[in-house]
Amino acid sequence: MHPEVKQAIHNAVEVLRQQGAEVRQVSIPLVALAGAIFVGVADTEGAGARDDILRTRAAELDRASRTRLQAAALVPTKVYNRALKARVLLRQQFLEALRQVDVLVSATAPVPPPKHTDLTAPFVDADDVRSRFFFRRAYTGCYALTALPAMSLPCGFTTDNLPIGLQLGAGPFAEELLLGVAHAYEQATPWHIRRAPDLEG
Repeated sequence: MHPEVKQAIHNAVEVLRQQGAEVRQVSIPLVALAGAIFVGVADTEGAGARDDILRTRAAELDRASRTRLQAAALVPTKVYNRALKARVLLRQQFLEALRQVDVLVSATAPVPPPKHTDLTAPFVDADDVRSRFFFRRAYTGCYALTALPAMSLPCGFTTDNLPIGLQLGAGPFAEELLLGVAHAYEQATPWHIRRAPDLEG
């Protein structure tokens, strides 16, 4: 995790503690693979849902979407099935953690937001693919995979004035709890009313 993101999340947890939260660390080991699981499930299903477009009108898609969906269309069934099984295990780990705590707190992303040119640049090597496709998605993709409610709210800026997000997650149908915790955090901090300066000026 980027050091400034890590510090911002640490600061946010301290704010929640000051608001009366009891803070406890929990472990969800498969989160480290959530990005890969997400690609194995969501991208593969997306390619299947867009099969007609990929076969007959692929040129209409932007290059990044076309490449992503065409690659996902080549994922073997056994890899897709493994991703589905891993998804079940990931949800079990989340539910186990949520038996110990009411709300999960993490960064929305492990690093500050990238520039658009960083996202569209050609891949350099396999590590670049892993970091851009899997690592970034691990933090938010895990909630999409587990069908659990989550939300992101502002919790600071880097020294380069890039926004940092605080992610809150909870158990099934616990949206009211999430909104209450988010509201308490926002009332204790200024981040939701601050804006990054115009970097183009």
